[in-house]
Amino acid sequence: MTAYRNIPAKIRTDPAVLEHVYKKYKVDSENIAGHSESFIRKMGKCFIPIKDCKQAYPSISLYPFYKKHNKIENLNRKYINSAYQFYAHRVTFSIFNVTRPLNNNNMQVHHICSNTKCCRPSHLALISTADNQREKLTRIVDQATIDFNDTRNEIFNINKLSGIDHNVGNSAMNFDFDSGEYTQVDDLNDWNGEY
Repeated sequence: MTAYRNIPAKIRTDPAVLEHVYKKYKVDSENIAGHSESFIRKMGKCFIPIKDCKQAYPSISLYPFYKKHNKIENLNRKYINSAYQFYAHRVTFSIFNVTRPLNNNNMQVHHICSNTKCCRPSHLALISTADNQREKLTRIVDQATIDFNDTRNEIFNINKLSGIDHNVGNSAMNFDFDSGEYTQVDDLNDWNGEY
């Protein structure tokens, strides 16, 4: 497991750091995260990256600020800039919570909004690693709607939400009880729920 690094107080209290982060983010005006109206009224909309990124947790470089405040360490790295990459949500949380150290591996910055790309301060909270993982698993199970009359949707949704990449068209099979034979499924609508 990668050790979490603390961002020095001089850098966290530099107003230009927050401006640097917010230049790369925008308000989720289209509600891509799919939050309810009551959540948005209470917590506000997510702040998401302006550029579409494939990372689940977007990172941002703080190298210019480490350099500005003479905090550069003599690291033996090919690309020194990568030594100063931090998750954007952790940077935002540390700016608004200067007295809370982030180098404790038992604590994680949690997304209350369940949108891992969000860095809105009101959507972030420091919780234990165990609680963070428990909430994540609960969310995955809650999102998998169970229809007892159609188990293929349940299995498909759980696999999709858990990140298991099953190519249903290539791996799913139907079993015909009359003939006792399996047939390959090319369309999810034709699948009876077996692998």
